[in-house]
Amino acid sequence: IAPILYDTLHELATQLKQGERSFQELEEQANQQLESNGFVRDYIHICRQRDLQPAAPGDHLLVILAAAQLGSARLIDNLEVILN
Repeated sequence: IAPILYDTLHELATQLKQGERSFQELEEQANQQLESNGFVRDYIHICRQRDLQPAAPGDHLLVILAAAQLGSARLIDNLEVILN
């Protein structure tokens, strides 16, 4: 089940590259996907790479940060996303 966290980040990156910019909605959808697979949400954030502040629609260098509990393990991952 643990690889689902990584898969979720990639799906989120794909949506961003396809032009989705409703960052909070995307984060919530990703959290719900994790929960439906047995994770306990901690956070998923779409941030600017340079300062890790919340992403804004004009930002092009992003990072997706994620943490979730799975059983007794806390899983943490991130994925850089470059938008054209």
